[in-house]
Amino acid sequence: MTSLFTPLHLGGLSLKSRAVRSATQDDLGTAQGQMTRQELALYTLLARQNVGLIFSAHCYVSPEGKASPLQNGLDSEKNLPMLQKIAQSVHAEGSCMAMQISHAGAKAPGGKAPSDFSAQELENLKQAFVRSALITKEAGMDGVQLHLAHGYLLSQFLSPLMNSRKDEYGSSNENRIRFPLEVLRALREACGNDFPLFIKVNCNLPQPELEKEYEQELLLLLEECKELGVAAAEISGCDFRAFPPSAEPYYLKQARSLQKAGLPLILVGGIRSGNDAQACLDAGFPLVSFCRPFVCEPEFLQNVQHSPSHRSPCIGCGQCFRQLSTHGRLCPLREEGADRALLAL
Repeated sequence: MTSLFTPLHLGGLSLKSRAVRSATQDDLGTAQGQMTRQELALYTLLARQNVGLIFSAHCYVSPEGKASPLQNGLDSEKNLPMLQKIAQSVHAEGSCMAMQISHAGAKAPGGKAPSDFSAQELENLKQAFVRSALITKEAGMDGVQLHLAHGYLLSQFLSPLMNSRKDEYGSSNENRIRFPLEVLRALREACGNDFPLFIKVNCNLPQPELEKEYEQELLLLLEECKELGVAAAEISGCDFRAFPPSAEPYYLKQARSLQKAGLPLILVGGIRSGNDAQACLDAGFPLVSFCRPFVCEPEFLQNVQHSPSHRSPCIGCGQCFRQLSTHGRLCPLREEGADRALLAL
């Protein structure tokens, strides 16, 4: 039986476990978008906990696409030295790591929706994504994950609610997936066939009546991603903050309907115990992604390995990382000062 700790070969990578750390904004960077030693310590800690694949916090590819004040930037080589240190440290612990790259679009302060971009601006944006991916590759990281979820720009292109374009980039399933696919093709051409590409995408929309059509769009997208050699797609949702802590894996049902595309899928959302993870693996998902359990309980995977029924104490309060500077802890449920070592670096 495949377990959470069964190794896996995927997209040219050798993963020591099926456990993935989903991209998580940590606010440990600077206002200038630079990564810090606190992030080096955080990713090293994750690698030591038997995480097979780590996705970084999302990084903006250009300054106007910055989503939050302390978001990291991959718009220049300013983070290359720290990225190299992080890659070396994660690899020394036997884990793999990919950088998640994104543009906030209309979610950025004063940002633009899909309909606001000219043809030349879209071309410039593609090149910005390429530049970020090439910096990631130069740093020795194991791949990039293109962020197509959670309402950021490429997610906005996919949404019939957000994308009002009437040209080749909107008004139909085929057109709405066109620009994200153009970005992926540009990444593949620039980085080569041996550099793993991943995506993260929502499996649902706020309007349930549109979800059948959206499912067909996603299947088209995933089939094209398979043709492009994308290693895997992480399946999330637009409403991940709306579920109670007791909820079962949020998107298991929707994600199962996407398996027919034939692309390996990584399931994320509401997976807070060893039993939850095993249910996802048994349903045919080769990898299982965790976010808040690692913040609430850094030794979560070790506890699951010792007791498969172990469940994270996470209550889904959404206060991750916000008390590190004031109370020295990553999660309000941890003891005061428990993570103060991160601040001492």
